[in-house]
Amino acid sequence: METIIEKSLHQKESGNSKLPAIIREILRTLYPESEDLLLFPIAGDGSDRRFFRVKLKTKTFVLMYAPSDNPLRLRENLAFSYLSAYLASHRIPVPEIYFSNPSKGIFLMEDLGDLSLHTYTLKNPQSRQIAYRKAVELLVKFQIRATNGVEARFFIDGESYNPSFVLEKELEYFRRSFLCDFLGLPVSWGDLKDDFFRLSELAGTHETTSCIHRDFQSRNIMIKDGKLRLIDYQGMRYGPGEYDLAALVIDPYVDLPLRERRTLIRLYARLGKGFSPSRYEAVSLCRNLQIIAAFSFLGKQRGKTFFLGFLPRAWKELKGRRSTLWCLRLSRLSHWLDLAEDKIRSWSPT
Repeated sequence: METIIEKSLHQKESGNSKLPAIIREILRTLYPESEDLLLFPIAGDGSDRRFFRVKLKTKTFVLMYAPSDNPLRLRENLAFSYLSAYLASHRIPVPEIYFSNPSKGIFLMEDLGDLSLHTYTLKNPQSRQIAYRKAVELLVKFQIRATNGVEARFFIDGESYNPSFVLEKELEYFRRSFLCDFLGLPVSWGDLKDDFFRLSELAGTHETTSCIHRDFQSRNIMIKDGKLRLIDYQGMRYGPGEYDLAALVIDPYVDLPLRERRTLIRLYARLGKGFSPSRYEAVSLCRNLQIIAAFSFLGKQRGKTFFLGFLPRAWKELKGRRSTLWCLRLSRLSHWLDLAEDKIRSWSPT
């Protein structure tokens, strides 16, 4: 796996850091009296949205620029604007929004700093277990409070984590982005469709009794003034709560020991409602496939080489799921994963 990643490391991230004139105009309108307003670009993760830290005397803000140049981006902006206000009104700790213009894709919001749960655990490994317990408590709070009264019309890519969503956004994403594009394997839709249909039915649900964040991982949980804060929630939808738990527990950014994982799962089962071990196994497999698909796509197609460094850990996680594949009778998927492993072992850079 490391050698495949090395092949992609020559790709450099590109982007114009010049501040769009429309942002300067809006900032001048919001702060006409200020002559010492400074802006600094902030690196984003997988998103192509652009972020800036705005410094005004002793205060700082974060400016997000995501121009609505296509219908999907406009929907994302509308979702972010609505969900920011909705979650805050339900006492979910999200950044406060000071200015919002979804049509132009400009948002000015609270600066939560640079300390994510990921960064915190690297700096304070002795405090990791306590921090992750708080993250699970926040997750349960989010899933209970966020479901009451939310307007699902603002959810993007459909309202729920249903079988068709799982099939297209996670399983097919894995086949196309990782098996085909990244590894170059000649695997067709027909080769995996039966297993994919089966897994999507096991993992997906049309129920509207719980909302999920859908990317509840350590880099989307910030720490400010000792308290956890959530970001990047515009992908929220109805779905099984076990999915968010899996996103946190198998997050490749933080290699949690098995003992700590089991402790967190037991805590979630005690605090949450209706935890299903079998559903957890199915959605954690889907999440694992989605992570690998996203990291390979972002690393190779988008040139965001940061993600390639975590691909080996995500692949190792998937290799450890052979018993799950057997129990769920996913023989075709298991076969292609064996071929992928052979490809990884035999590949050599040119």
